[in-house]
Amino acid sequence: MNKTNIGEYLYTKGTVGNYFFGVFKTLINIFKYNKFTDTLFTKKHFEKKFGFELNLKSPQTLNEKIQWLKLNDMDDFKAMCSDKYLVREFIKSEIGEEHLIPLVYQTYSFKDINAESLPDFPVIIKTNHASGKVYIIKDKSVQNFSEIQESLKYQLRKNFYHSFREKQYKNIKPCIIVEKFMQDENGDIPKDFKIHCFNGQPTYIQVDTGRYVDQKRVIYDIEWNYVDIKWKENKGDELERPLTLDKMVEKASLLSKKFLYVRVDFYEVDGHLYFGELTFTPGGGSQMFENIEVDKLWGSKLKLPID
Repeated sequence: MNKTNIGEYLYTKGTVGNYFFGVFKTLINIFKYNKFTDTLFTKKHFEKKFGFELNLKSPQTLNEKIQWLKLNDMDDFKAMCSDKYLVREFIKSEIGEEHLIPLVYQTYSFKDINAESLPDFPVIIKTNHASGKVYIIKDKSVQNFSEIQESLKYQLRKNFYHSFREKQYKNIKPCIIVEKFMQDENGDIPKDFKIHCFNGQPTYIQVDTGRYVDQKRVIYDIEWNYVDIKWKENKGDELERPLTLDKMVEKASLLSKKFLYVRVDFYEVDGHLYFGELTFTPGGGSQMFENIEVDKLWGSKLKLPID
């Protein structure tokens, strides 16, 4: 049994194993995550990822500017907006409850996720504080809820802040949310329209398809003109203009007014627009474009207080 498997075994098996694994993990986290300040950690991680030194005094690329935002522009309001459960009230007040995916259930205990607590229609299960594994339940009678609970138990213990020092996630109280599963015409997760807003201005639309299966990404400008670039994921095929594009842009503009930079996510299902999430530091500022010139172009769209 290798080290990883030993850790997984202790984590998932028994009270004693959970206790000692928790102590061990706490000690590791104290060393790993407190060894460096947020700034030093961010600088080291950035240089390792991109191969050049992070310039926080005069950042040029989008990824550099995201690092600056992580260190200088996070507050309690952004933390609330990053909480997939609490953000629902903000969305309701700003653009209307009709754009919220129906919430079926919310709990702080992984033990509450079982066949008895879930409806008979398809749902999606996820946590509110991280970008972790989700569970799509189309038929609860064939699910292994013990495995789902173990996964959720692990996710609830994880502090997403530690991955890239994204402060907005640090103090979110983890919980589990169950939402109605929104499906496209094939019964799959619908296209994910992610609108990048710079200084309150929607500018680019990133469309992710095939999530959790064979993810592809295609980029458009705000007028739905194809932008031929690769950003992290493989390029997808060009897509038809969404029916709700104008409404998408309008709502993204309303939601982005309070922020220097935010990505506003939407789904289109049967001609209706549904809100996905707000993201302030996509990928922790570690998603590489196909070349640095594109990174600089996107970076030039975002004006920081130090510019």
